[in-house]
Amino acid sequence: MGLLPDWRIKKAEKYKAEKAKLESIAAGRLLDIAIADYLGISERDIDWSGYEGGFCYCGKATESKESDDRLSGSKASDDRTLDSKVSDDKTSGNKVSGGKGLVYFSISHSGEYVAVAVSEEPVGVDVEHKDDKRFLISKRMFDQNDMDYIAPEGFEALETDIDTEEAQCRFRDVWTIKESYVKCIGKGLTIPLKSFTADYGRISSGVPAAILGGDNDSYHVATKRLMGDKGSYSLTLCVEKSNPVMNIIWVDILA
Repeated sequence: MGLLPDWRIKKAEKYKAEKAKLESIAAGRLLDIAIADYLGISERDIDWSGYEGGFCYCGKATESKESDDRLSGSKASDDRTLDSKVSDDKTSGNKVSGGKGLVYFSISHSGEYVAVAVSEEPVGVDVEHKDDKRFLISKRMFDQNDMDYIAPEGFEALETDIDTEEAQCRFRDVWTIKESYVKCIGKGLTIPLKSFTADYGRISSGVPAAILGGDNDSYHVATKRLMGDKGSYSLTLCVEKSNPVMNIIWVDILA
């Protein structure tokens, strides 16, 4: 852990389980790698002094060179439940300086993956692989538009395993869209998830989509599905621009 900043070492040491500690270390290493690459500096030149930010979460990706936003990711070492993720993932608007100036970042981990998004502007990123058992979270926390995207004919109409798996994939799309947005605007889960939704017609077409019903209409998300050893994941990037681009790049950290 010698390369990690003090705040990250302290966070990792709080975990009693060795796998959870390794996951936290992987997130810290990936964050340093992504920021150093983004700024074109050495990891040792990142200035963490005065950092008071919290934490976010992500998958394993990076933005194209033409874009201001990048995602980097790696394999992590353990699973996290949706409930623990909700309670842990509360802050965004993280900032750090070094070399060329100030950058924003967002971190996310779920299952075997951890990811970091870095940008010159506020950014939010989220990855998820957990299912919504009996779709209880969807029914309790989501807008009707969200539920119509997850199960167009209603949850009771999900009769086959194939239908149910696609609905779970769509649940993960919705979950990561919502979490990436609340991270991007810096308010975390203090915002009711039912209070905003997304243009799922565009999500279904595989193109960036606007957040609807949020603080303003300028936030957009790009969502991709990934396949890992533990199954399907959804990964979403949120920025305040109309056409976010997400190109995935893998970084092996714990290999």
